[in-house]
Amino acid sequence: MINRTSAFSDSILGISAGYFLADLAMIFYYFPALGGTQYVLHHGLSMFAIVQSLLSGQAQMYIFMVLFTESTTPCVNLRWYLDVAGQKNSQLYVCNGVALFLGWLVARILLFLFFFYHMFSHFDLDSCINWPYLTRSCFGNNIFVSSI
Repeated sequence: MINRTSAFSDSILGISAGYFLADLAMIFYYFPALGGTQYVLHHGLSMFAIVQSLLSGQAQMYIFMVLFTESTTPCVNLRWYLDVAGQKNSQLYVCNGVALFLGWLVARILLFLFFFYHMFSHFDLDSCINWPYLTRSCFGNNIFVSSI
């Protein structure tokens, strides 16, 4: 699972990196109106993880699991738009609230329970990851930084 990759998954990660880069550019352009330092940190760490996974070809399944949490963002944005438009009493606001609750439950709570369970149950495979400039022994937890 850790070493699986494909052209399709690389393409999706590339699109995701582009999304985070475009979003980060807008955050910098309108800083701090669209978000403060925490949004810059969130987008920067997300892009770092995506690029690292793309370059190494490893742990892409975990990156996709975490990216799936972003699927709740449209409901959060629609909630804000409806609030600003004074539509808090509308049927759309209620339906969006239900969709946001269910989406949050699945994408942010249940998925993370599975995510951490899967990482914990496959923790022994982590010792075989071959990150650039880092050599690990697959038979132990000894970490030796290679010199270049």
